[in-house]
Amino acid sequence: MTPAERTAYNAGIKAAINAAQITALTIETGKDAGTFRKKVAVEALAAFAESARGLMLATPSSESHCFHTVQNNAPLDAGEA
Repeated sequence: MTPAERTAYNAGIKAAINAAQITALTIETGKDAGTFRKKVAVEALAAFAESARGLMLATPSSESHCFHTVQNNAPLDAGEA
């Protein structure tokens, strides 16, 4: 996955988390927030937001690490063996 693809993916996950948090807050501050259905919805949205954080992709420490590894695995010349 390219860095741009990784960034776009993580942005989509962040947007989903933010949407869930905003919706939960909206439900919590509504007039009938104390009903059982609303409480369950808020808890489900909070659980979704928390678990979605685990879907975020980490940024590798060095983008060129793989490139250098491939370069260093070139076949040895007859004199190097």
